[in-house]
Amino acid sequence: MFVGIRLLTTLNNLSFLVLMTILGLTFDNVNAFAFHQQIARKYGVKTYFTRPYCSQDKGTIENRIGTLRMFIPKKTNLNFVTEKMLNTIQNRINNRPVRKFNYLTANQMLLKKIALIT
Repeated sequence: MFVGIRLLTTLNNLSFLVLMTILGLTFDNVNAFAFHQQIARKYGVKTYFTRPYCSQDKGTIENRIGTLRMFIPKKTNLNFVTEKMLNTIQNRINNRPVRKFNYLTANQMLLKKIALIT
């Protein structure tokens, strides 16, 4: 339960601007997040869980957290992270080559997928 309480404390301390950029939260399948519905209602976000026994789900999440940590180190006061900073980070992440996409960027891959369906 401690992890869930820590998450609520963190969310309560975030600025309105940062909270407005959060669209969803992904949780491990542990009892600490049993009150995920309360979090979803309070902050207007969708909540997701990793699939049981699918370790690659957790790895992907950890990888993304590591990517974000290159721009926003641990213990950074998120109240000082501006919308402009978030947009810059988003742009840099979406325009960096990804091995999984044969070294295309996420934006290039998205355009490629859109071209296939239109």
